[in-house]
Amino acid sequence: MNFYSVTKVIADLPELSAALDYDGLITYIDLVRLLKHDLTRFVVSENGPPKHLPMAFHDFLKLSLELEDEPAKLAWATLRLFAWNFDHEAEDLRKTGCVHLKYMRLFLEHGSSRGIGMS
Repeated sequence: MNFYSVTKVIADLPELSAALDYDGLITYIDLVRLLKHDLTRFVVSENGPPKHLPMAFHDFLKLSLELEDEPAKLAWATLRLFAWNFDHEAEDLRKTGCVHLKYMRLFLEHGSSRGIGMS
């Protein structure tokens, strides 16, 4: 699935497109990519992300993107495979720490109390 396909899927879901604009979509994908290592502890199958987010991760994404509960669940259900498999510079940025710096405030405000972003 390419980025165009994802934006089309979101456009076809008014409750999600109302909750996530383009910048929100990019932030969501970046955050999932950053959380991927920690989320692998909850993966039942080695072929993809967990079907449902653990509560701490759900709350972290929800609060970071200022989403209500249902749109946050819909975002994961809709975007989880794309964000998980997104072949982007995120891995390189993660290695250099650029993405961590970009989202440091979110991890400090919403992640540290949930044990997210501490490793």
